[in-house]
Amino acid sequence: MLDILRDSFTAFLTDMQQSGAAPAHFQRILTAITEAYRLANPPESLSDDENTRDRVRRTSAGATHASAWLLALPDSPATTLTDHEYKTAVRLRLNIASPSQRKACACGHALDQSVADTHHFLLCNSVRNTSLFARHQRMVRCVQRLASAAGVTCALNVRDYNAVSDARQPDIELTGVNLRIISDISVTHPIQSRFLGAAGQPSIAAADMEERKARKYKDFARDGYVVIPFVSETYGACAEGVGDILRALATHAFDSFGTVPADFMQHAWAAVSVALQSGNTQALRNAINKATGNVSL
Repeated sequence: MLDILRDSFTAFLTDMQQSGAAPAHFQRILTAITEAYRLANPPESLSDDENTRDRVRRTSAGATHASAWLLALPDSPATTLTDHEYKTAVRLRLNIASPSQRKACACGHALDQSVADTHHFLLCNSVRNTSLFARHQRMVRCVQRLASAAGVTCALNVRDYNAVSDARQPDIELTGVNLRIISDISVTHPIQSRFLGAAGQPSIAAADMEERKARKYKDFARDGYVVIPFVSETYGACAEGVGDILRALATHAFDSFGTVPADFMQHAWAAVSVALQSGNTQALRNAINKATGNVSL
């Protein structure tokens, strides 16, 4: 990747020398080269294990649309983060420990400043299960609002009443003109042991969860519906199904209201990204409160 960017940079320099002006997207290519170099050359102060985890963090945070919350215009509640939420999102993105991290978790783990411990509260089984529900609900409401804006009916907590013994209950059912989607919404954390061997592969955790959700609900679809999981990672990377659902909604919005698809997609990615970061903040507050009795972030 770095070699490709270096060749592009050389071509840009040649073009600039010939034309006497900076070529289009020059800043973008410079930024891409810098980010690729930093990803390939981690800080020497990190141990091998910390470097692997930090590489996963940086890869996920650098995925397509993962940074949409940074560029979102705060012109509606769906694309607005509070000061507190923004601060927490920056801490997660940059791996900066919260003040409460100096304490011990309820599981007995002594917290330090490592990459793993910065996100301990989102991984610890002692506190995470009940803490993550608020984030999940934020993501569900985000998809529900986007569906409404596209003129699509969104039913929640779908059950197959033809199979009473079937306890599966996907989160949403989207119904519109030529649109039938059943989806289960999930946020997964890439800093898990089983993903560390694939450090550097974008959206690896989201893709894994998407596949598991697809298997779980593969025979749930009925009456022309298709199952498309809606899965993202804590840092913002998304599985392919997220884009598939948003594009389907954008197409429906255009057919129903004439909404320009590009405008709908820009707003949709911003809304999803903001909902995720807002949910991360609430999840961390709940987990830290449960683990330490201190909600300071």
